[in-house]
Amino acid sequence: MIIKKNISVLELLRTLKPRDLIYPGILVLFFGIILVVFFFTMQFISKNINKAFSPEENAPSQALDIEKYKLVAKKLNIAVTPASNTAVPAEIPVAEAATTSTPAAAPDKQSITIIIKNSTSKKGVATTLAKALENGGFAKAQTGNEQKPYATTTLFLKESKSAYGAILLEEIRKTYLNAVLATTTEGAVFDAMIIIGVN
Repeated sequence: MIIKKNISVLELLRTLKPRDLIYPGILVLFFGIILVVFFFTMQFISKNINKAFSPEENAPSQALDIEKYKLVAKKLNIAVTPASNTAVPAEIPVAEAATTSTPAAAPDKQSITIIIKNSTSKKGVATTLAKALENGGFAKAQTGNEQKPYATTTLFLKESKSAYGAILLEEIRKTYLNAVLATTTEGAVFDAMIIIGVN
């Protein structure tokens, strides 16, 4: 028969020897190391998952430079055929010129107001197109985001500015081959609104 004595904590600590603390100490150290490794591993994994699924802030936009693409395709003997548009482009009314009149002057590219809206998830494509238009001689365009996604890049142009349709669409198609033209109301704030589509 074993008789248990009431031993106080202080008496128990006095009777403990350092070798009695080796195994509990090793276990505490082992679990401490596991917790630290777990913490740093979770930080590493979450940071890399965020990096993989988030677009980079300062990354260049992913717009296709069609001229460079055609050069590479030519070197690789790849046939480049423009895809047919699914949307029907609006016809641009052309005024009949009188036989005695002089040819009409090209419209002033600086006099048209333009806004470019990005309906894709890619960042910076509106700014890239705005710079391309500015390099093409047009006035500096404002940029923004479009909430509703568009399938095709679309140029909305006021009817009164229809003379700009062909030259503006030509400049847009250097980057977006499938761009189409549509008309907008005369009450629109900008003469031309370009919405960058997914395709």
